[in-house]
Amino acid sequence: MADDSLDWLAGLGLVVIEERLDGSARSIGPGGASIIERFDVALARATHLTGSDARLGALIRQARASGAAMVELAGARIGLHRRGDRLLAIVVPQDRTSASIVHELANALTGIAGWTRLATTAGPMPERARSAVEVLDRATNDALDTARTLLASLQGHAEIGEGSDVSDVVGAAISMLRPLSDDKDIVVRAKLPTGLRAAARPAELRAIATNLIKNAIEALEPGGEIVVAADAADDRVVLTVVDDGPGMDDATLAHIFDPFVTHKASGTGLGLALVRDLAQARGGDVRAESGRGRGARFVVRLPALLDARAEARERRQNLRGSGVRRRSTAPLKRPIRVLVVDDDESLRGMVTATLEIRGASVVAVPGVHEAMAVDQTFDLALVDLSLRDGRGDCLLAWLREQHRTHRAVLMSGAPVTPDEVTHADEVLRKPFTLEDLAEVVDRVVRAGARAPRDRSRGA
Repeated sequence: MADDSLDWLAGLGLVVIEERLDGSARSIGPGGASIIERFDVALARATHLTGSDARLGALIRQARASGAAMVELAGARIGLHRRGDRLLAIVVPQDRTSASIVHELANALTGIAGWTRLATTAGPMPERARSAVEVLDRATNDALDTARTLLASLQGHAEIGEGSDVSDVVGAAISMLRPLSDDKDIVVRAKLPTGLRAAARPAELRAIATNLIKNAIEALEPGGEIVVAADAADDRVVLTVVDDGPGMDDATLAHIFDPFVTHKASGTGLGLALVRDLAQARGGDVRAESGRGRGARFVVRLPALLDARAEARERRQNLRGSGVRRRSTAPLKRPIRVLVVDDDESLRGMVTATLEIRGASVVAVPGVHEAMAVDQTFDLALVDLSLRDGRGDCLLAWLREQHRTHRAVLMSGAPVTPDEVTHADEVLRKPFTLEDLAEVVDRVVRAGARAPRDRSRGA
């Protein structure tokens, strides 16, 4: 695994421990990297256990023997896998929930998607570059939709809506991964009949298909072939991804869906675990079949959606073609002064650039103290709920009391309580698109200045 991949995982608050050639361990996590005397000592520190704990020794021996191991110890989830003669451990601390990790990813995706969308409005560019930016725009928004769905699932309120058109969603996943397959001269063949609908959100089916196809591409040598097919069986939609690669032995197959366990040099061990979790969350299942030299076959079974809700799908398709997405860069009805407070630099810059393109005058700061130091009055304050130096809801209360803002929007990736939104006119849920931002800003600005009042609006 490349160092930048390790740093990326550490950036999510995970602890990554890499055994080095000299027997020492590079431990990466919150607070930076350090070199610890031995791998087992580093692992013990990460899990707050003693280096002599028999469970750690057994786990290390299992990983060295079988190539992979996973266990929960001291409230932490530990995944180990062997890389040649060395080991790599990924530790998820007790206070790092799945929702918080996905939220941070979604936060980053919001910035990426926003900047990509702004690039499409920057003016003329070479056709090849514009096509690439448009593909990137679609891919980042698909990823953003996936992150949204994962957050909703983890928080227990992700409805399937209209379900998913299997041909459309899986076909789009294949198209998105075409640069990766073309780069390795791998042929991806699709057998996707029309009319199949799965009882899962498009983002969930997209994540399932993307991870399975990407996993197959990475496993194959140049010149390989992948067949992606879908069919109906009783009340189920069956999606299969088959490759003609080197296959897997029984020991590898036994752990293929375990999180944080991977046998690839550059993998994180999260993709197939996500496929399993998403399928099971919708009442489905996934299985893998393989053998050394026999390629691999993954089969996902999801409930079929019998009620297609054609009218709702038609409305959504009409909306897509109506040009409503261009609203994000349309000029505001009147010039406004906006305070933006968010400690994520990329997202803060994206929101600022979007509002300035629309004609707003923006002051953007990373935290509570900087916001309180700005001696100006604003038409609108956009404030993140969780800031490094304080809480956004408390900052909004102060801004209201000091008459520093006429209107207020609280940004949050987590559910909010009635108390937290007391001083907010709207809640803008993260991750959000430029269109979401434009819609909320337009609605709040249209309402005009309003005296502070108690509100119990959730997100």
